[in-house]
Amino acid sequence: MCIRDRYQRRVREVKPKAMRSAMLLPRNGPLARSLSTAASPVPVFVAGCGVPNKSMGWYHATQLLDMPAARLTTVLEPWFISEGANAPGADEFKEFRQTLEDEHGVRFTASFKSVPQLEDPTLVLIGARTSDCPAIFHQALEQGATHIYLEKPGATSVDDMERMREAAQELKVPVYMGYNKNVARYVTEAIDFQANSGADDTLLTLIHNNHYQKSDLPECFERNSEGILQNMAIHELCLATTYFNMRSDNIQEVHVDKEYSQYETHNGFSDFSRVRFTLLNDQGQRVRIQADRCGGNTSHAVVERKGVEMFRAVVPDPALAKKVEVGVAANPEIQEYFLVQSDDYLTLKSRVIESIQHKTAAHGVATLDVGIEALKLADLVLQRLVSEM
Repeated sequence: MCIRDRYQRRVREVKPKAMRSAMLLPRNGPLARSLSTAASPVPVFVAGCGVPNKSMGWYHATQLLDMPAARLTTVLEPWFISEGANAPGADEFKEFRQTLEDEHGVRFTASFKSVPQLEDPTLVLIGARTSDCPAIFHQALEQGATHIYLEKPGATSVDDMERMREAAQELKVPVYMGYNKNVARYVTEAIDFQANSGADDTLLTLIHNNHYQKSDLPECFERNSEGILQNMAIHELCLATTYFNMRSDNIQEVHVDKEYSQYETHNGFSDFSRVRFTLLNDQGQRVRIQADRCGGNTSHAVVERKGVEMFRAVVPDPALAKKVEVGVAANPEIQEYFLVQSDDYLTLKSRVIESIQHKTAAHGVATLDVGIEALKLADLVLQRLVSEM
């Protein structure tokens, strides 16, 4: 019995039958209804699987298996199917591959070159390491991708992202990005509260925590070598771009909290383990961003006025925290944040897939243009942080 089989068996013992895998699917409501569309399922090609229970590509693939509107056809995994066949995590990948091939008819490949031209339409979901994303992106276009879902931040440089945008525009291929917090309820609740507070001197703080231990930081820094701003806090920078018009060309001030922020080096990789800063643009808008690799498994959106907290929204809330606890008990190996953000990931993919089926724009989902602005902002903030630290 493979890992995924063992896991799903345990999940079924502690959760309703309809709530398969670790995805915490809602049993009713708008999201569940959107996932049961009567339109033909959209073929999806996942590029970049990685290690089961640890990698974003793997989690996307597991969710797609339970989405009636999607049909997972192919998984691209250049590392474990070639040079990494005996690397750590390879055995778990092989078991996952065997399950999908045997039970779902999913094809696995190490290269786009070994698969036929993609059918129309096909959504290519790129969940690989950031440094590998640009090459995979261009290969997907060459292979005939009609739509692309690109995990954030999409590339390690603005130049790469702009070349990707140019190539997609030339072929008229829509590109959406995996900024799940753009559709997260805790964020919209705080923004709505601030907008309706009746005060013009409030400050919103976006707090993003990861659940790493200090001993995990060397591996974390290496795997996420693009850095905390491009890899973790990029979500909050995207929110700042989307909701507060924070752009690299209109920022007047980046105030760095030097007492809170920590810059460390592990195994030759240097990055911030935690960081806090406040952005001010030329329209007088402010937003504070805080990210901590070892801060726990919660994210917060806090509205304050003159240092006094007025409102706080948190994810997971108590109900979701209980679901996450059940999910982790069923599968102790899984990254907790997959479970915390599960519904948001489902919402993003569902909206993109529905947009393909109905030939409309994906409501509320960040585009490549927004992603480029967020990455430009990350570069600017990093310069200020390094200069002041």
